[in-house]
Amino acid sequence: MFLLLMMMMWMEVTAIPSSSSPSLSSSRQNSHESLDMRRLLCLLVKRVEGRDGSTCESYPPLCTCVPAWQCRDEGAAEEASGNILSLIVLKNIRCGVTEEVCCVQVDENAPPSTPPLVTPSCGQRNLLGVGSTFEGLEEQQSQYGEFPWTAVVFTEHLLDGFSFQIFTAGGSLVHKRLVLTVAHAVQGFSADQLNVRLGEWNTETETEAIPHQDLEVVEVLLHPDYSGGPRHHYDVALLVLKQPVVLGTTVSTVCLPAGEEDYLPDGCVMSGWGKKNFDDSSKFQEVMKAVEMPLVQHDVCQAALQETRLGPGFLLHDSFLCAGGQKEGQDSCTGDGGSPLVCPLRSDPSRYVQVGVVAMGVGCGQMGVPGVYADVLNAQPWINEVIATKFSGSENKIKGIWQIELHLRNQGSHLPLLMK
Repeated sequence: MFLLLMMMMWMEVTAIPSSSSPSLSSSRQNSHESLDMRRLLCLLVKRVEGRDGSTCESYPPLCTCVPAWQCRDEGAAEEASGNILSLIVLKNIRCGVTEEVCCVQVDENAPPSTPPLVTPSCGQRNLLGVGSTFEGLEEQQSQYGEFPWTAVVFTEHLLDGFSFQIFTAGGSLVHKRLVLTVAHAVQGFSADQLNVRLGEWNTETETEAIPHQDLEVVEVLLHPDYSGGPRHHYDVALLVLKQPVVLGTTVSTVCLPAGEEDYLPDGCVMSGWGKKNFDDSSKFQEVMKAVEMPLVQHDVCQAALQETRLGPGFLLHDSFLCAGGQKEGQDSCTGDGGSPLVCPLRSDPSRYVQVGVVAMGVGCGQMGVPGVYADVLNAQPWINEVIATKFSGSENKIKGIWQIELHLRNQGSHLPLLMK
């Protein structure tokens, strides 16, 4: 009945009247010529509600989805105070692409805003984003450039003569030529099969204001004590890059703590592109996610894991730490393996130090079940040795704090714990 009513109203609004109504014919024809779909919908809704449809005549014109910097609509953007890296706050209709707005007045020749030249400090989080602060993001989505140390690790594959890349793990930039990741995700791959991307945010588009950087890997270094067997431990690896990255607002290193006293155990954040839920319907994220969570004491975590299918005999190795599990969804998940877990620097909470690398867990996001991360402090003597051996000079340190980074969880492990 409703559908029939709508069709009758459609005919009434759009049909050209007969010659028996000449006065209406002219006005209705003119109205029809300027009628777009949104005005038509407005008229139909007003008619159903029994209200005057005259306000539909001033309905705003159709807009086009464009990159934010090309929009000249009044009120589409405004300056964001308090952060020199974030110049625009978007105030417009969300489009299918996160970094686009629906705009009427479009300037296709307008370039993206250029962030000021800076010398980035390690672990500097861009809380308001770089160039733009996007409003209306989904839960756990990060701002563009918010975590400039987070990396994507790809593996190269060949099929029927065609070469293609597969998203394999996450990672973090700890030095201009070193990415930290999980060993279980990269073991078995040679250096020439791996590539690293930095400065990525939305993996489905290339409309970010600053292009990402793709880098080749020349060496894969697994922790010398790494074991993937039943007594899984030291699940960290370093990828040596062929060329140093170009540091800037969207690509910079993360700090490496000197000790537990250097960082705050609450307000820690995991950033990556893994799934939100542990089920078949969940998918990898297009926009980099950010999940805030506190650290969990080692003995508390082990006790919680013993209550799961792992059983009372499960022992958590000292080379791991835990975080999250205080509420539903507070966890890393499949596809996050190798991604960094960072915590605020005690002396400067606006900067972050990496404390963990996403490694494994029992399911994803269950209340009372923390996620398991490779402990960066535990692996730090080896990381420091690699940096000191392979690189020399002042570039090894940034403001006195060593840099480090991590890698991705993956599937298919034979271990009781899900390798993320």
